Amino acid sequence: MDEYADWYTGILTPVVTVEQGWVVVNVDYRLTSNEAYLADEHCPTYDTCDEANATKAAWYPDNIQDVAAAFEWTVQNVATYGGDTQNIFLFGHSAGGHLVSLLATHNDYQAQRGRMRGAISMSGVYSMTQLAAWSYPFLNQTFQGGYTDTAALNEASPGTYVVAGETIPPFYVLHCQYDLLSLPEQAIAFRNKLEALGDEVNWEYLLGYTHVTEMTAIAD
Repeated sequence: MDEYADWYTGILTPVVTVEQGWVVVNVDYRLTSNEAYLADEHCPTYDTCDEANATKAAWYPDNIQDVAAAFEWTVQNVATYGGDTQNIFLFGHSAGGHLVSLLATHNDYQAQRGRMRGAISMSGVYSMTQLAAWSYPFLNQTFQGGYTDTAALNEASPGTYVVAGETIPPFYVLHCQYDLLSLPEQAIAFRNKLEALGDEVNWEYLLGYTHVTEMTAIAD
């Protein structure tokens, strides 16, 4: 599940399906960008979109709801494609890392946790309120209250739901040396919180990689 869905479809998926024998479900979801619009009479195609009258495609929580629906579809259908319903792992990078982590922790999706073998998050976001200023334009496009709506940001933060008494799927948390500002600190804080509560977590520090080039570490 990732904002770089085409890259994974074209490069990563062949590696893990052909070389590793995994069944891969590449998940797309509604984008909250101000440049993403509903496909309606005002935007019948990308090239003929009337942006002045177009309707913004999505706000949070549309994106996480799409990911949850895709996970449910996978549970119900992956066996048809040779998949094992007892070994479903979620993987996401960047925004995708945030969404798979949120799905694996959010109280609204507790019923789905037991069907997750594990969650793998690479350079994800675990506390929306701790993001650096570079994120503000993106938060303004994602949350109707913008980057100052701390209640909404906390509700959308995976770390909010890592608390005593909750059963969390095993996590594999990755971040890189030259990541976006605040993401390494978030990854470390998130895994420390999991460890402190006795939740199963492994981690990896990708020395020499950037937020973009770390994707090749997965393919390699």
